[in-house]
Amino acid sequence: MAECGLLVGGVLLILGVALGFTNYLVDARIPERAVDWVTAAIDSRWLFLIALNLFLLLAGCLLDIFSATVVLVRSSCRSGSRSASTRFTWASFSW
Repeated sequence: MAECGLLVGGVLLILGVALGFTNYLVDARIPERAVDWVTAAIDSRWLFLIALNLFLLLAGCLLDIFSATVVLVRSSCRSGSRSASTRFTWASFSW
């Protein structure tokens, strides 16, 4: 029972730090800046998909699955709801 408590406490600590990091990313508007940079720098759909796969591979190497889900999904959802001009959609690329 003590081992279970230590495991659950460790997971909750990791998720808490990931949640705090997500809030920092959203407050610093880093996802919005990343979307602006990607839409300005990448014109090809294939280059975008390769860059996205490399980014997700790097995130998967550095974070466990729960932290990666909290940081990547939550920050992208919250940054997209701030204003309509910063939402990233597939239609923003003219292919």
